[in-house]
Amino acid sequence: KFVNAPGSGTRITKHLTLNLKHKNEEEVFFCEVFATGVYYIHNNESRYYGTLGVIRELSNNSEEIISNNLVEFYRTIIENSFEIILLLANDGTILYSSMSTEKILQYDTTSLIGENIRHILMEDNISHFMSHLTSVKSDPARFEISLKDAQGTIYYFESIISTIRHDQLEHPIFFVLHANDITERKKYEQAFEEREYNYRALLRMSPDGILLLDAKGDIIMANDKVAHFFGRDRISLIGMSFEKFIKQTYQNQLQQLITDIVNAKEIDTQEIIIKKEHQEEIIVELNGSAIRKNDNVIFAYMMVLRDVTVRKKMEVENKKLENEIITIFMNRLSNREIELLTYLVKGYKWPKQKREICKIMDVFPGTLDQYLSRIKRKMEINDLDKIIKIVSLRLPLP
Repeated sequence: KFVNAPGSGTRITKHLTLNLKHKNEEEVFFCEVFATGVYYIHNNESRYYGTLGVIRELSNNSEEIISNNLVEFYRTIIENSFEIILLLANDGTILYSSMSTEKILQYDTTSLIGENIRHILMEDNISHFMSHLTSVKSDPARFEISLKDAQGTIYYFESIISTIRHDQLEHPIFFVLHANDITERKKYEQAFEEREYNYRALLRMSPDGILLLDAKGDIIMANDKVAHFFGRDRISLIGMSFEKFIKQTYQNQLQQLITDIVNAKEIDTQEIIIKKEHQEEIIVELNGSAIRKNDNVIFAYMMVLRDVTVRKKMEVENKKLENEIITIFMNRLSNREIELLTYLVKGYKWPKQKREICKIMDVFPGTLDQYLSRIKRKMEINDLDKIIKIVSLRLPLP
């Protein structure tokens, strides 16, 4: 009844209801048996090995049957397990499926019996799984698999497969598969990996230099911009002291920044000079923060470096040009006009304190008006406040 063309590899399964008679008594047991032909797989050839019968129900008129209670005890444990538990033949045929299979994958537990596990495995998992099935011996094999539910949704599982019976040649015949659903964990892991990838990409492509220092001040991570600043390969920087790249006269500023970070003070951006190879120097603005553990202990410092070399050079050039322009304008002014500007720079308000300035300079108010008119004409600026601001950068106060 259980074999169709022995040796062909075709498997037939049957559900039978049988009566069993006790060995020493007239008592009759009623049982439901799931029976299937079993094949031994060797060198890709299947050989009929025998018939496996799994008792699914066992009962009689007596209420005190120890064996029945014991079966029911283990059945309860298995059926209430959160794991999917499958009993497999050595070719992957499913001989038993726990209730969790229906809860998680939405297959009726009896509908999978007699099916090959390939039916629910993702295609890219089949060869991997079957290799474990044929290679597992006495020690359980642990691996991850992907199973699809009745609607085709993919679930991820941590799996353990072990043998529960061998033939006379010690070849495994039956296997039990425990599969723990880790789909939600996988989602979090994938989301975390995606976020980590994005953060790393942002760090690497940042226009600012970003590096992590350990508690000793050694570099544990640096982005491409930092590598460019230091004139070295990014990987080669790992383990090197950050201080090594800072000009000696600016190292105290780094220590002050770290002290402020440790003491959780308000951080002031520091301006330091970085030494590149071949004695080239760049000016950077340095800021930082602490990365703390749950117990508030600092385990790393994040430093942000912004190259301001070009800006600083432009500021110097602009200052120089501004001084030259102011000097040209100041050379056009008479001593009395410069004297008037001196009092305005010192804080005398025009025209509110015009009379006080007249007394100090010993001139008439109309004369001061003439001085101011000539100043605006010579400097080519009509805004008095702007003139005072420009002159204050150049004019020494008495």
